[in-house]
Parts: sequence; C-alpha cells; structure tokens
Amino acid sequence: MYVIGFAVPFLVLTFFLGSTRWIVRYSDKIMKVGGIVMILMGVLLFTGQMPRISAFLLKLVQDTWLTKLG
Repeated sequence: MYVIGFAVPFLVLTFFLGSTRWIVRYSDKIMKVGGIVMILMGVLLFTGQMPRISAFLLKLVQDTWLTKLG
C-alpha cells in the first residue's frame, strides 16, 4: 500500500502532464519550495523536533473527523 500510495501521484501526473501547463510554467518555483521543505524536514529530524511537530499536528486534528482515519 505504501508503494502504491507513493507511485500513484506520479503515474497520474505523467498522464495529465500535457494538459497541466501551469506545472511546467511554475516548475522552477515548485522545485525550490519542495527543496526548502525537504531541507526543513531534514533539520527537524536531525535536531529531534519531529515529535513536537507531530504532537502539535495531532492537537490540531483532535476531535475532528480526521482522528477516525487511523
């Protein structure tokens, strides 16, 4: 299931890439934002702050329909 969930967005994107010209137009900005997010997540993992972020996100969705997802 993990591999399917990881691969499906890429497969869908390859089928619709021709019709989504905005992705191509803004691909440089999308890649820069993605790189910044990856660096930020790496720093959070390295410093051990991910449990704090996870606890914060859990508090945000507590008592909502999202808690029933798992």
